[in-house]
Amino acid sequence: CEARAFQERACAAGVALELQEWPGMFHVWHFAARMLPEAARAIAAIGEFVRQQVPIYQRQSSAKSLFRAA
Repeated sequence: CEARAFQERACAAGVALELQEWPGMFHVWHFAARMLPEAARAIAAIGEFVRQQVPIYQRQSSAKSLFRAA
């Protein structure tokens, strides 16, 4: 599988990567998020991964939680 080969090369190069396989889904199925609950969950998982990896999102999340607590 091309995705697994890419994952192996990226991880070997030190790239943060999470490969999720969704059996039964068709090519570019994420575009059907309004109709497929799986697609909406996958997009949410992508967003969470990005927030964990990108420092600016981590700082913004911390600041937002401070304002919510007040």
